[in-house]
Amino acid sequence: MAGKKVIPIGRTMTTRQRLVASVGRVLAREGFRGFGLGKVALEAGVDRRVISRHFGGLAELVAEFARSPDFWPTTAEIRAGMEAAGPGAGAGDSAEGQLAAFHKGFLRALLNRPQTLDILAWETMERTSVSRMLEQARVRVALECFEGLTGEAPDAPGLTGIVAVMGAAVLFFAVRARLGGHFGGLDPNDPADLARIDTAVDALVCGVFSRL
Repeated sequence: MAGKKVIPIGRTMTTRQRLVASVGRVLAREGFRGFGLGKVALEAGVDRRVISRHFGGLAELVAEFARSPDFWPTTAEIRAGMEAAGPGAGAGDSAEGQLAAFHKGFLRALLNRPQTLDILAWETMERTSVSRMLEQARVRVALECFEGLTGEAPDAPGLTGIVAVMGAAVLFFAVRARLGGHFGGLDPNDPADLARIDTAVDALVCGVFSRL
C-alpha cells in the first residue's frame, strides 16, 4: 500500500488500539455493508497484513471492539448512571425502582457515545454478521446488569418482553436524538429535558408493575 504509514510491529498495544478505534470510525461513517479488513487497515494507516498479525482475522478484531468501553458502556458505568439518576419509580431499592434506574443509567451511558449511536443507526438498516457480533456483546452487558439487581420482581411471563420494549425505546430515543438533536420535543442532552425523560421512565415502570 504505497504512501501508507505502516506502524512498527514492536508497538503492539498501540497498534492494537489504533486498529480497534478504526473499526468504530469506519462503522460509524460507512455502516456494515462492505465493512472489512481492507477498510480498517486504510483507516488505521497500516498494511492489511498487520491486522492478521495482531488479531488473526476480522472476527477477532470486531470482538475486541465490541468489548471496548469506547463502544459499549460497562456494567459499572451503567450502575454509576443508575446512582446518578437517583431513586425512581417511587420504590427506592425495590425491583421496579432498580429497573427504572437501569434504563435511566443506560440512556446516560449511550448519550456519552455519539459514535456508538451512529453505529446503531446503521444497524437499523443493515444486518450482517458483524452487527450480530456487536449485539451479542450488548446482551452480555445487559445480563450482567440485571444479575446484579436485588429485590423481588413479579413472577410474570410478560416481564421479559416489557424490559425488551423499554430497552428498545431507550435505544431508539438516543439514536433519534443523535440524528435530529431531539425527539418528540425533548433533547436528552438538555438537563431539564433529561429530567422529564426520567420522570416518564418512572411513570412507565410504575404503570407496568401495577398491571403485573
